[in-house]
Amino acid sequence: MRYILQLSFLFAFILLLTGHEAQATHARAGEITAKRVNGNSLAYDVTFTGYFDISPNGGLGAANAQTSVNMYFYTGTGTNAQPVQVPRIDALTRNIGNNTTQNIYTVRYTFPSAGDWSISVGIDNRNVSILNLSPAPTDRLNFYVHTNISINAFVGVNQTPVLLNAPIDIGAVGQRYIHNPGAFDADGDSIAYHLYTPQQGTTRGLGENLGYKDPNLVTPPGTTEAGATPATFSMNPLTGDLIWDAPVTKGLYNVAFVVEEWRDGVLIGEIIRDMQIIIVDAKNDRPKLDLIPDICVEAGTLVNQIVKATDKNGDKLTLTSTSGLYQATALVSPAYATFSVPQQGAQGTLTGQFTWQTGCNQIRLEPYEVLFKVEDGPGPNTPNPTLFQKLVDITTLHIKVYGPQPQNLAATAVT
Repeated sequence: MRYILQLSFLFAFILLLTGHEAQATHARAGEITAKRVNGNSLAYDVTFTGYFDISPNGGLGAANAQTSVNMYFYTGTGTNAQPVQVPRIDALTRNIGNNTTQNIYTVRYTFPSAGDWSISVGIDNRNVSILNLSPAPTDRLNFYVHTNISINAFVGVNQTPVLLNAPIDIGAVGQRYIHNPGAFDADGDSIAYHLYTPQQGTTRGLGENLGYKDPNLVTPPGTTEAGATPATFSMNPLTGDLIWDAPVTKGLYNVAFVVEEWRDGVLIGEIIRDMQIIIVDAKNDRPKLDLIPDICVEAGTLVNQIVKATDKNGDKLTLTSTSGLYQATALVSPAYATFSVPQQGAQGTLTGQFTWQTGCNQIRLEPYEVLFKVEDGPGPNTPNPTLFQKLVDITTLHIKVYGPQPQNLAATAVT
C-alpha cells in the first residue's frame, strides 16, 4: 500500500510539472492588427503577433505548444464577448534572435455590425522575475493586449497600422536604449503614441491594470549615457521613439504603449503593444547611427539617402531597414523603395544607400517613415565570441511627398 501511495504521489507530481510546462508560454510581447477584406465593409483579417522567451529558463517547447489563441471581439463593456479560437499560421514558431520566437495567429472575422469594436488576446504566462510588474511571482500573471477599431461609413475604408520592427533588441546598463515600433499606415492616417499600463486578462476577454512601476524608478535612477542627471525614460508622441537613457539595473522589464490612428481629427483606432526590455551588463559599447534630417520632396523626385553607422570598438556591423515602402510589405503602390548595404558585415564603419523613385501615387498629407537599425557583432579578433552581447541603435527617416508644381502657366486679361 505504501508503495502504491508513493507511486500515486509521484504520478501526481509529474502531472503537475507537465501541466505547468504546457501553460508556461513565457510571453514577452505582442500586439493585434486588423486589415479590411476587399468587398466586405465588415470583414477583417485580424492578426495577433506574439513574442515568446525561449532562453534556457524559458521554453521552446511551451512556445511551440501555443498552436492557437483565444481572441475576443466585443463592443462596450464586453459582457457578451465570446472567444474565437485562432490558429497559428506556421507549424512551428519562428526563432527571430535574442532567444525569442515570433508566433503569428490570423483569422478572417466578420463583425456583426458597424461601430466601435475591441479585439483582445490573453495568454498564460509572462516571464518570471519581471522587475517592474506586480504582484509577484510574475510568471503567474497572464499576458494581455487589445486593439480598438472603428467601423464607420463616415470614416471610410480603414486598416490598422502595422508594427514592422519586432521588440527583441537588448539594452545595456549605463547605455542609451531605444525602441521604435516602425508603425506604418497604408491609408496615410496620422499616428500618435503614448505610454500605457500593462494589463492582464480577466473574464470575457477584458483586461485590468497590473501593478506597474516606471522602469527608471525600480531602483534609484543614475545618469544618462552622456553623464547628465537624472536618467530618463520616455516616449516621443510624434515619432514613437521609446528611449531609456540609461538603465542602472540589469533584468527584465515590461512596458506598454498605444499607437493611435487619427483621420481628419477623429481617433479611429488604437493598438496596444506590450513589450519586454531586457537589460544586461555588456562589456561592449553600442554602435551608433548618424542622425538623418527629415526631407520633403516633390512627387517624381528620386530620393537617394546615405545611412552611416559606426562602432568605436571596431565591431562587425549589420545594417537593416524596415518600412512599408519596401516591396515585401506590399503596403504602397509602385515604385517601391530599396535599401542596399554593399559591405554588410564590415568592421567599425558601415554605410547603406536608401533609394526611392517617388511618384504621384505617393502624394499624401502624412510623411512616410523608414526605420534603420544597426546591430554590432563579434569581429574576428573578439575573445569568447559566444559571450559577445549584441547591441543596437535605431534612427528613423521621415519623407513628405507633395504634388508637382504647376508649369507653363499663362495669364489672360479678362474684361
